Amino acid sequence: MSKEQTHCANLSKSKQKLHIKRTSTKLALEINMKIDYDLLRYILIRIENISDGKSHIRAVNLVPKEKRQNKEYMKTVSYHVCFLIDAKYITGSKKYWYNPYFSDITPKGHEFLSAIREDSIWHEVKDKIGTSLCDKGLSFVFDVAMKIGQSIILKGLTPG
Repeated sequence: MSKEQTHCANLSKSKQKLHIKRTSTKLALEINMKIDYDLLRYILIRIENISDGKSHIRAVNLVPKEKRQNKEYMKTVSYHVCFLIDAKYITGSKKYWYNPYFSDITPKGHEFLSAIREDSIWHEVKDKIGTSLCDKGLSFVFDVAMKIGQSIILKGLTPG
């Protein structure tokens, strides 16, 4: 094997180790972390308020200053930002999972936020789904919110 081939093989092994290391960290987080839909809603609303659509904003900026010393809370927020990036509800990067950055809400994210923005709709979604909200998928929660929103709109359009 030539020196170049050996170097490439070693480089490939180091990349595999790095990938395994990143994956195992992510898996450890996923095992211990449940999706908090109230937090997802809060994050989307905050991003909408602070994002200009171009700048890269770190997840830490979503957290009130008094809570930034709480490492568990910071980890939870970072995990949920990564989750929203994976779900394609926001644009951003998870290169540093412990403090990912985001740029903007995607059209899919805006649609979801529009469906759950109103407190009355959000509370009704949570009432309909019940305490097992975290066991449901994001698309299920989205579908329920859309149906509740549509029924409210249709009730308002019905001649009375």
